[in-house]
Parts: sequence; structure tokens; C-alpha cells
Amino acid sequence: MKKVIPRESGFFLSLCLNLAFQFEWIIIGSLLLVVHFIFGLSIWFAVVVYGLWLLQALLVTITLTMANRCGNQEPVKEKPNVNPYSVGAKIKAESEQEEQKN
Repeated sequence: MKKVIPRESGFFLSLCLNLAFQFEWIIIGSLLLVVHFIFGLSIWFAVVVYGLWLLQALLVTITLTMANRCGNQEPVKEKPNVNPYSVGAKIKAESEQEEQKN
């Protein structure tokens, strides 16, 4: 019996998690937005920070998705039971002995 694990993309969920993990960019962008409204600094600084935040999260997500696709895709093969003390090994050994006798 082979185990096959379904592989779904999950790209959008990964992107959302990357954005959440890197919330520091929100703080910087928000501070620049506040400075824009109070002191008249150009709003483009805040827009650039938010854009860089989205861009770097997107690049990290794309890189991890590509690395996941390059992983091993073969199903897991069952290994033979070589434990001499297990019940399955005793039954198998007995059946092999019976086949040799016949």
C-alpha cells in the first residue's frame, strides 16, 4: 500500500502568512504615512515601502513554491520488516521455511 500525499499549491495562503510574518514593513509604512499627513513629506515614500513589502513577500513565496515543486515527488515505498521479534517477521519466516521444504 503506497501513501500518496495530495499536493495543493497553497500559494495565496503562503503569501498571506509571509505578509503577516513581516509586519514590520507595515509599521514603517504607517509612520511614513503619518509623517506625510503631519509634515507634508511626499506620500511616495510610504507607497514605496508598502510596494517593497509586497514585492519581497511575493518573491519569498514564489521561491519557496518553486523549491517545493523541485522536491521528491515519488510516493513513499514500504520497507520490508526486518525485525526478527515482530509477529509479521515470524509468520513470513515460517512461510518461507514451508516453501523451502516443499
